[in-house]
Amino acid sequence: MARNQKRSSPARLERLQITLEKPTRPTILLLVFVAFIVAFGARCTWFIDYGNAPYTRFDDSYILTTHDGYAWADGTRDILEDRQDPRSRTAFPVSQLTAVAALALPLELGDIFVFAPPLLGSLLVIPIVLLGSALGSVWLGFAAAILAATAEVYLGRTIPGALDTDMLNVTLATAAACGTIIALQTGSRLIGLVGSLMISIGSWWYPSMWIVFAAMTPIAGVIAIFLSGKHSAIAIPAMMAGALVTQLQPIAGFIAPIAIYALWPLVDRVPTAFNNPRMIAGIGVLACGAIAIASAEFIIDKFRFYFLQTPASQGNFSFLEVQSMVAEMSVTDFGDTMGMLSGATPFIFVFAVIGMALMMVRRRELSIALPMIGLGLLAFPFGIRFGIFAVPWLALGLAYLVFCLANAFVPKFIRTTALVACGAVVVLQVSAARSSLQAPIILSPTAEAAAALADVAGARDLAITWWDYGYPLRYYSNANVVIDGGLMVNQQLLFAVSHALICGDAQDAGNLLRRLSLNVEQQGYRWQDDAMINALIGGQVIPDSHPANDTYLFLNDEMLDELGQIYRFCSVDPRTGETSRPPVITYFKGTSTEGRILRQQFNDNPAKGTVAVSNANVSQVIFAESDAQGRVNRTYRWRIRPGGNLTYIVRVDRGDTLLVDTRLLDSLVVQAFLLGNPPAGFEEVVSTVTARAWRIN
Repeated sequence: MARNQKRSSPARLERLQITLEKPTRPTILLLVFVAFIVAFGARCTWFIDYGNAPYTRFDDSYILTTHDGYAWADGTRDILEDRQDPRSRTAFPVSQLTAVAALALPLELGDIFVFAPPLLGSLLVIPIVLLGSALGSVWLGFAAAILAATAEVYLGRTIPGALDTDMLNVTLATAAACGTIIALQTGSRLIGLVGSLMISIGSWWYPSMWIVFAAMTPIAGVIAIFLSGKHSAIAIPAMMAGALVTQLQPIAGFIAPIAIYALWPLVDRVPTAFNNPRMIAGIGVLACGAIAIASAEFIIDKFRFYFLQTPASQGNFSFLEVQSMVAEMSVTDFGDTMGMLSGATPFIFVFAVIGMALMMVRRRELSIALPMIGLGLLAFPFGIRFGIFAVPWLALGLAYLVFCLANAFVPKFIRTTALVACGAVVVLQVSAARSSLQAPIILSPTAEAAAALADVAGARDLAITWWDYGYPLRYYSNANVVIDGGLMVNQQLLFAVSHALICGDAQDAGNLLRRLSLNVEQQGYRWQDDAMINALIGGQVIPDSHPANDTYLFLNDEMLDELGQIYRFCSVDPRTGETSRPPVITYFKGTSTEGRILRQQFNDNPAKGTVAVSNANVSQVIFAESDAQGRVNRTYRWRIRPGGNLTYIVRVDRGDTLLVDTRLLDSLVVQAFLLGNPPAGFEEVVSTVTARAWRIN
């Protein structure tokens, strides 16, 4: 009896199989095209909000929407101009691909930077539509494709100007998984080769994805040997293992799967004693084990970089780990994360998870996607960016469940009902995404100031700004930027620059920044200066330094949003790794009700300092008036009550308000940038309404 019940289980699952009709090739191509247009159009809604907005264009091009985009753009420009510069990212695939596009297409370079992300990001629909067709319904694949392409987390990372690896990461990983799934289902070695080459390309494009591919390979091996029932399917994990060699030797990673594909027919001629699944499985396990051992350092390093949020040791000190800060910035509310991954609401996300689970019960080959799903679910504890890897499979699950429900309740109108329901979810997702689309990361006056610095600074002079703003600063000014988000950054640099900007006294900042420049001149961009760190910890004055080249400090309005982040880097005690109590830092871009009231009261009577402030800890309000070039020409200090430890700084000309405590009031950012009181030796050389630069004499 139990045996009969067990045999009937698949029959009960038959109602979960959706087969509408066998599609023709023109139908598949048409649906791929329509899905691509929908995906690209959803991304172009960015132009509705920012296409004609002020300050979003500079030098006849849109300003990019990600800091990292300027690193890749800089590498592209260096490739095209044949410049050899150790600071540039000419060796990275993003820069190389956009350089090829610039040579091949009759487009301006800035337009390529802007339109590459939505165009390449929309390619995700291709493998999903093809997988849906292979699973029995190209219409299911079509619905899943537009659901995936418009998921908030993925759409937001592939909007115009978001030039980054994410514009192809998910597409390549999904193509590898879908190719493998279809190959295992059909036993096609050719499709398996395509999937394996996607692994080779993906590992070259974004090396960190290699770990995902390495996890897919043994799953494919188990399915091919024990579940597929097709002898030819054993070649598929073998080609995948060959593609994994890309991590050790890129060229060999492309050659190996092709060679395995070409030579595999010879396996059929091997004597039966040596041609059996168990022996091949054993060889495969040994091969994957050898590759894993050879790449162990890479795996451990990536795991630590992305997931271990601990202080980073450097020399005798411990500093805040860069990736820890990135993770803190990107972690969102649990319910919000669910909606961003699928369906725009937690309720629809739960439906997507249920559908995904049902699909995997019905189609064991889909377990190939488990590494991508697992990585995607790390969005909850470690940051929303990881969620993009789960998006395709959640979309498939949601579409599958919708088709199943349509099959159960309206069997005569399955396709129409399901497509209408999925279309409604697409509208929800696009609406949710539009409310949070990233604006250009800097405004055009900031880009103008960076470009103006190129006319002032010499070829060997050094420029200092905060972290990721080093990318656009270098792109527009071609300056020797001391610190940026990737190549020219280490923990000591971040600690020292954050100390100079916000944690220390403005009067001491000049000596500290000149000392930084001197060390960079002497040791390069990854220097180590324990004596300076000890002096900062002990509250000692940094000895005056005299670098051979001029040093410039560049500050901009956009940086004010990140004052809390800047403070986090210098709030860690390098001796113990412990973090001090964070200060009060709140920046309002003209949206604070109290800030508007304060500005109105000031405009009514600027000479009389009488104002009502609801926060009992505010002791004073400082109003700053600026000229047309952003220079502070007058400040007014209104004292509210004694004993408070907070200060409101109101920029009268624009209504922005900054609330800070006494620890930050004397910092360089507040005194020099907001109040127009730079320390002695700071010579202003560039000024616009959103940015200023000083030569540090």
